[in-house]
Amino acid sequence: RLLNEIRSNVALRLEDTETADQIYLLGRGELQFGILIEKMRREGSEFMIGRPNVLMKMENGVKMEPFEKMTLDLPESTSGEVTKMYQQRKGVLTSYEAASAVGTEEQRVRLIFEIPTRGILGTNSMFKTATRGSGLISSESIGYRPHAGTIFHRQTGSLIADRTGSTTEYALASVQERGVLFIGEGVEVYEGMIIGECAKDNDLNVNPVKPKKLTNMRTTGSDGITNLYGIKNMSLEKCIEWIDDDEWIEVTPKSIRLRKKQLNANLRSVRKADRV
Repeated sequence: RLLNEIRSNVALRLEDTETADQIYLLGRGELQFGILIEKMRREGSEFMIGRPNVLMKMENGVKMEPFEKMTLDLPESTSGEVTKMYQQRKGVLTSYEAASAVGTEEQRVRLIFEIPTRGILGTNSMFKTATRGSGLISSESIGYRPHAGTIFHRQTGSLIADRTGSTTEYALASVQERGVLFIGEGVEVYEGMIIGECAKDNDLNVNPVKPKKLTNMRTTGSDGITNLYGIKNMSLEKCIEWIDDDEWIEVTPKSIRLRKKQLNANLRSVRKADRV
């Protein structure tokens, strides 16, 4: 299927890997990959994809990576949060100027960053959220520069199912206190499947299938009502932006799931530093 695609799409290229059942797909960006993945999913294909990475190269023994000049047009009230977000990703602010149109009440500013391409990947949704959908972004390549070092594109960990079964409302009610859920009640899960985002920066193995124990003792009153709140719907685009290097997106015609590359909890680390 991919061989047929690259014959008609000159922007795509395939490369072999050391593993027989894995290949590298080279392209222009997350949007192009997202369109191709959705198209293949609707055609009935089943496959897994990893986090997009940029192409590095070596020059005179120095590791080089692509940098971009990124221009942002956004409300002044949101500039602080956006600046912090991109500076955490090795971005350098080179220009800050007013950009409000004459006769308008809204104060807008234009920011210009020089930032590694790695620092831009996975920030589209966060930028939209930070600017409440009113920000504009554009970028252009400025060539290769020395590698900027480690970038933690995500400051949170994952909530990971530690066993196979069907999720229960009783179990998820306690799990949701640890972060944000991606799934609701009655969903089939397996060990190593990601069911949510942990509020802390480390991964957390949880039991989402624990049933409520029943007794034959009569009690006064009721057990109360359990509510699941804030379940985050993860679209394909959001999954591509969200996953870390040690995670896969599992794509099938009927569903899109997130999982760890290593399913066995005893064989993987939950520490953030070990996942780089």
